[in-house]
Amino acid sequence: MKNTCLLFAFLLLFITMQSQVTITQADLEAELTIGNTVTTFVDTLTSSVDVGTAGQGSWDFSGLQSQFQVDATSIDPSTSPAAGTFSGATHATYSNPTFAGVTSETWVHLSVGGGTYGNMGAYTTASTSGFTTTTTIVIDPPESIYQLPLNYNDSWTESGTRSFSVEVAGFPQNYDVDYTSTNTVDAYGALTMPDGTIENVIRIKTETELTSNAGGVPTTSNYVDFIFLSPSGSFLAVNTEGTGAASGGTVTAVEASWSYGSGASTDIEQIEELATDFSLAQNYPNPFNPTTNIQYSIPKPADVSLKVYDILGNEVATLVDRKQSAGVYNSKFDGSNLASGIYFYTLRAGNFSSTKKLMLVR
Repeated sequence: MKNTCLLFAFLLLFITMQSQVTITQADLEAELTIGNTVTTFVDTLTSSVDVGTAGQGSWDFSGLQSQFQVDATSIDPSTSPAAGTFSGATHATYSNPTFAGVTSETWVHLSVGGGTYGNMGAYTTASTSGFTTTTTIVIDPPESIYQLPLNYNDSWTESGTRSFSVEVAGFPQNYDVDYTSTNTVDAYGALTMPDGTIENVIRIKTETELTSNAGGVPTTSNYVDFIFLSPSGSFLAVNTEGTGAASGGTVTAVEASWSYGSGASTDIEQIEELATDFSLAQNYPNPFNPTTNIQYSIPKPADVSLKVYDILGNEVATLVDRKQSAGVYNSKFDGSNLASGIYFYTLRAGNFSSTKKLMLVR
C-alpha cells in the first residue's frame, strides 16, 4: 500500500511538473527579430478583472474589449534617433500611434543577454497645437523586466531610478522617479485570450513602489501588476493601483493590455465559430502584393501552426503557433519584406496537415 501511495505521488508530481511553463531568452528574442511587428490591444473600460490565485489555475479573459491598439516594430537600435543615449541597447522597437488626434513616435531601447530582459528607457516625440514635445526616459540601471529562464516560483527584487527629461516648445524640465519592485512567478496554467484562443502561461506578480520628486514635492505611489506570459510571446497584463490587489482574486484594474506575440499573426480573425472539418483554403488574392488572406478551419480545439516557406523550404514567417478553439479563421499575411516569387504555406492542426502555394508579385 505504501509503495502504491508513493507511486501515485510520483505520478502526480510528474504530471504537475509537465504542466508548468518555462520562458527562455530565446523565446523572447524571437519576438524582437528585426522587422517583426507586434500589436498590443488595450482595454481601459473593464474595471473589474479576476486574476485568480497563486498556484496552478486557469483564467478566462474572453470578455475584454480593445479600445485602441499600438503596433510596435522591432528595429536595429543603431537607427534610433536616441542611439547615442542608449548605446548599450541590443534591441529596440518603434511605434507611431495616434491618440486623441495627437500622433507620436516612440523608440524603446532594450538590453537582452546573460539571462536578463532589461528596459534601458525610451525616447518620444509628439507635436500638437504647433508645439513639439520630446521626452527621454533613462533607466539606471536598466530595469530587469524578466530574469530568464522564467519558471514557477522564481522571484527577484530590484531598484533603480527613472530619469525624465521633458522639453516642451524649447523649455526643459527634469525629474527623477525612484522605484523598487518585487517580482514573483506565482502561478501557471491555461489562459483564454480575448479572441478565444488558449495559451499555456505563467503568471508574474509585480509589486512596485514609486517615489517621485516632480514639482519639488516627493510623492509615493504603489502598483500591483499581473502579467500572463506564454513561450510564443503572447502576453496579457492587468495593471492595478494601490496595494489591495496583492493577494489576487477579483481586482480593480486601471487597464488591461494584451498581445498575440511573435507566435501569431498580428491580424488574425475568427470569422465563424462553427467548423465541420479541418481545411486550408487557397489564399486570396493570389498573386498578391504585398498582403493576402489565408483562411482555415478547425472543428475542435487543437494546437495550430500556420507557417510560410520559400521555394527552398526555408521558413520566412510564422502566422499562428498556439492552441485555438474550434472555428473558422482568417489570417492576413504581409509579404512586404520578401522578394517576388513563389512561396508555400502549411497548416498543421492536430494530425491534420495541408500545404498550398502562393505567389508574391511586385
